Amino acid sequence: MPARLARSLLCVAATALALLWPALARADADAELQQAQHALDAQYAQQRAVCARRFFVNACLQHAEARWRAASAELRARRVALERARRAELAAQERA
Repeated sequence: MPARLARSLLCVAATALALLWPALARADADAELQQAQHALDAQYAQQRAVCARRFFVNACLQHAEARWRAASAELRARRVALERARRAELAAQERA
């Protein structure tokens, strides 16, 4: 009897994990994107501080902002793709 109970519990746990895995993966992806955005913002602030010490401040700031915008656009695209996948999954669940 204990072996049967153990197998049943294992099956229930495996099913629960299979159902929760996409949500866990999305949470990890959200956390990764948020961490990347914070790192990017910190790097941009550091670049602005370096630019403030240069003679050609405006040109340096423009280059730093252009790099920041390009990297932010990439992160934004990843965030949008993740959100689209989340919406598609919810729509599929509602249809089922």
